[in-house]
Amino acid sequence: MISQWLPLDYVTGKSIKLTDMIKSENLGPDGFDLNLVFRKAKRKVIGNIGTEVITGTNSWQRIVATGVILADTAHLQITAVLNDAGTAWLDDVRVSITDEN
Repeated sequence: MISQWLPLDYVTGKSIKLTDMIKSENLGPDGFDLNLVFRKAKRKVIGNIGTEVITGTNSWQRIVATGVILADTAHLQITAVLNDAGTAWLDDVRVSITDEN
């Protein structure tokens, strides 16, 4: 698992979007996914938005997860998780926050 933490202040109710390019080789049935994990100030998980699970062998493709930032979110944890055997390459990972819902 690869993980990145970001502080989130004053963004409750705003839209969030996670995008990335992924290429995979021989990923098992549990595959690979990206997640946005919303956490309170003491890091307790209060919500999660994930991408579709990628399995098998695939050329480069864009995957996306979108949602709304939950009330009481103080931290955002972005996780990239290889849940099974195989290899995954990531590129151009982006997180954007907007006022649009």
